[in-house]
Amino acid sequence: MTTTETRTCAKHGVYEVRTLTFAKRHEETGEPLQIRMAHCGQCAQDEADQRAAREAAEQARERQDRIEKRFAASGIPRGFVDRTFDSYRCDTPAKSSAHAKCKAFADAFLKHLDRGTMLLLLGNTGTGKSHLAIAAASAIMARGHSAMYETAFKTVSRMRDCMRRDAPIGTAEMLRIYGEVDLLILDEIGIQAATDDVKAHLTNVIDQRYCNARPTILITNLSKADLAEYVGERIADRMRERASVIPFDWQSERTAVRAMGEF
Repeated sequence: MTTTETRTCAKHGVYEVRTLTFAKRHEETGEPLQIRMAHCGQCAQDEADQRAAREAAEQARERQDRIEKRFAASGIPRGFVDRTFDSYRCDTPAKSSAHAKCKAFADAFLKHLDRGTMLLLLGNTGTGKSHLAIAAASAIMARGHSAMYETAFKTVSRMRDCMRRDAPIGTAEMLRIYGEVDLLILDEIGIQAATDDVKAHLTNVIDQRYCNARPTILITNLSKADLAEYVGERIADRMRERASVIPFDWQSERTAVRAMGEF
């Protein structure tokens, strides 16, 4: 049986109190079992909204903490963390095209995570290659993925260090780390001389990611042909299978700024 009565909330005015009475009685008192919904419905909704807002704020803080920790572990230089898709200047059709392709890669990252896609950002210094690569890394990290940015010089140095007898991490463990991160960005490929040692270390890292089907962004000032010669036939063959080339063939932004007399 259901009965109703009216009460007054100081904040929201008159509301109904509903009491549900059941045929079953309390085992100790013998009184009928009842459920009374005596709370102002609007007050209850306000409290629920406040709890939801507090939980959302807490989740946002936790998410921000995770993002900041990922940035700290990603290797992205402090001076680069503000390089986003929004801050990239698309003032020519070629720049807009490069921007759109890098953003499409980030937006569809789950698809590329299953395919081990490679992006080759090729072009002159100062054309925004690193900017767009880091923008992609920032976007995927914001969605909970891991990313790592390094220069090729740093990668080769790490791999060399792992070969020391007193190294805390061996070569196999270092390759496992390189192979597991969701997105690896290797910048400044081609700066070092293409010695057998350099080629071997870069080959091992890129090949590890190829085998794990993990996406990789390679950034270089070399042409496509020169890059293929630099990394060697084994990696060049991997790139022919999985890589998309994005050319950055316009004038350096830094050169343009200097020409304007701003430095």
